[in-house]
Amino acid sequence: MKLVAKLVVLFFAIAMSINAQNAYRGDTITPEGAVTVSQAIEKLEKEGKVANIKVKGKVSAVCQKKGCWMIITDGNKEIKVVFKDYSFFVPKDIDGYEVIVEGPLFYEIISVEQRKHYAQDAGASQEEIDKITEPLKIPMIEARGVIIIGYGKN
Repeated sequence: MKLVAKLVVLFFAIAMSINAQNAYRGDTITPEGAVTVSQAIEKLEKEGKVANIKVKGKVSAVCQKKGCWMIITDGNKEIKVVFKDYSFFVPKDIDGYEVIVEGPLFYEIISVEQRKHYAQDAGASQEEIDKITEPLKIPMIEARGVIIIGYGKN
């Protein structure tokens, strides 16, 4: 009987450690079917807008005020990620973590004013902010859910 109790405790410890390896924000999504950032952008370029897509990438920047946006990359391309209806945020310390996001993908024109605001949120220096003088067209996902892979803090 002691062996059975030890096995049950071991099973729950393993299950807890597996669940602690990822953090979830927004709607619960699964990793199946996720494409790279570059593959997502190729699809966007062909279709003009993608109604729903799962994308896996590495976080290269996060809003340092609230965690209300992030940039993900695959080393070649990048996508800005915002969160559906501003209803959830991501932790501010996930720079370098792999994530999976799901939602519509589209192009957004970012005004000079908004670009400066984002740069300030990301912690850019005033010198860097002052260099922003043109609007920018970027690929953006409005994520309804996020999986932060290997981030054990929920």
